[in-house]
Amino acid sequence: MNNRLIPIISVLLLIVLAVSAYIFWWPLYQKFNLMKNQFETKESDLAQKEQYLADMKLVLKKISIDYKDEIERVNSVLPSNISIPSLFNYMLKTSSESGLILEDIGWPQSSPLNDIQKVSFSVTLSGTYGAFKNFLSALYKSGRLIETESISLYSDEKGGAFRFLLSLSAYGYYMEPTAERMP
Repeated sequence: MNNRLIPIISVLLLIVLAVSAYIFWWPLYQKFNLMKNQFETKESDLAQKEQYLADMKLVLKKISIDYKDEIERVNSVLPSNISIPSLFNYMLKTSSESGLILEDIGWPQSSPLNDIQKVSFSVTLSGTYGAFKNFLSALYKSGRLIETESISLYSDEKGGAFRFLLSLSAYGYYMEPTAERMP
C-alpha cells in the first residue's frame, strides 16, 4: 500500500506547492507588473518631453535665424542690461549731433520693475530751441526705449541760448543668468 500512496502524496504535494506558490507569489507578480507598467509610462513621458524640448530648440534656432534683424531691433530697444556708459555716450552723441551742448548728466536711481529695469537720470543741455526740438525728435526716433518724464526750460539773460533740464528714464529687461544660452 505504501507504493500506491507515494504517487498520490507526490501529486498532492505538487498541488499544495502550486497553490501555495500561486497564493504567495501572485501578489508579488501583480505588483511587479504594475511597477513595470508605471516605469514604461514614465519612460515614454520622458521620451516625449525630450522630443518636445528638442523640437523647441530647433524652433528657437530657426526663429533666431529667420528673425535675426527683428530680434536685434528688439534687443536694441529693450536691452538685456542697461549700460550706463553706452547710455551716456548715446546722450552725448545725440546732443552734439542736434547742436546742443551736454553740460551735465546725473544718475540718481535705478529701480527694477519685475523683469523690467528702469534707470532714471537727468540731463542738462544748452543751445537753441530748434536744436532742442531736433534732440527730442532724435530721441523719440531712436531705437532705444527712453521716456521723457519732465522738461524744464531756462533762458539766458543774453537771449540766444537756452538751458534745458530733462528728467529721462531708460528701460531694459532683466534676464536670469543661465548655464546654457540658446543662440
